[in-house]
Amino acid sequence: MSSKRDYYEVLGVSKNASEKEIKRAFRKKARKYHPDVNPNDPSAEEKFKEINEAYEVLRNPETRKQYDRFGHDFKRYKNVPPGWRPGGAQAGGARTGGGPGFGDDFKRYTYTTSGPGGGQVNFEDLFGSSRGGFGGVGDIFGDLFGDVFNVKSGRAGTSRRARPKSGDDLKYPLDITFEESYKGTTKNLRFRNPGTGQMKTVKLKVPSGIKSGTKLRIAGEGMPGKRGGGPGDLYVEVNVGSHPIFSREGNNLIGKANIKYSQAVLGAKVPVPSLEGRIRLTIPPGTPNGKKFRIPNKGFKVMNRNKRGNLIIEINVEVPKNLTAQQKQAVKRLADLGL
Repeated sequence: MSSKRDYYEVLGVSKNASEKEIKRAFRKKARKYHPDVNPNDPSAEEKFKEINEAYEVLRNPETRKQYDRFGHDFKRYKNVPPGWRPGGAQAGGARTGGGPGFGDDFKRYTYTTSGPGGGQVNFEDLFGSSRGGFGGVGDIFGDLFGDVFNVKSGRAGTSRRARPKSGDDLKYPLDITFEESYKGTTKNLRFRNPGTGQMKTVKLKVPSGIKSGTKLRIAGEGMPGKRGGGPGDLYVEVNVGSHPIFSREGNNLIGKANIKYSQAVLGAKVPVPSLEGRIRLTIPPGTPNGKKFRIPNKGFKVMNRNKRGNLIIEINVEVPKNLTAQQKQAVKRLADLGL
């Protein structure tokens, strides 16, 4: 008899609980017993694993249905057809006998048919005693039902077992700065694997030019597999922060620069900002407010390509406000000249 607690009891819900009730109960229990909340309590970690195990089964309608039918041994019988009943619990209350061991397992299973003349077909009746009269049927039985009963097919060195299952993938949200997305960076990701309960640190190289919402895959760092299956992957979703001066359009870096009215009229060489330091930009005479200048290859790197976007600088012509008397006279003279 299994020493495991009933999964419904673990989550504290009834067997008629809805999916929402199961999810709500899991979140409440998981928060209470999470190892990060109880760092010095080994029993909390065990309870957390037990809660995870129960939820993984009950959250899925198919595995929940199998668990309700077969209990903790449901994985062993996952491929059994709907008419099968374990332990001789077949329709009509009939039960076949038998001693321990494989022969007993074999005798206990009946298949129920329906319709006119339907009834129960017992494999022992079809093939004879599982111990004495089974004969060469073992190969057929092993080929058909080896995955269900985990029995040898009778061929030398072969055995039928449940197939390996790869582990589930994990997700990790990562916030980086605007500058880090421009230049690239390296991050140490520290997280607890919910499958093993162990803390892990994984180094991640974030490429320059990465955009917000990009997912980076780290192979083999997800949930552990089952029955010899490989682990899942870790997917890191990147969120890029904003910048007080710059913005991004595609792979172009967008910025602004203020120039004086005289510089706009007469032209000048002015320093403008970039993420690699200031750059001197030539302003031609007669530059209007809002004029945009393109500086090639000073934008974001195109990921996985030897190419960059451009730096786009929008000019803002400053209008002087607090003028001295002398400055006002100069502006008036310009106005008299038609400027």
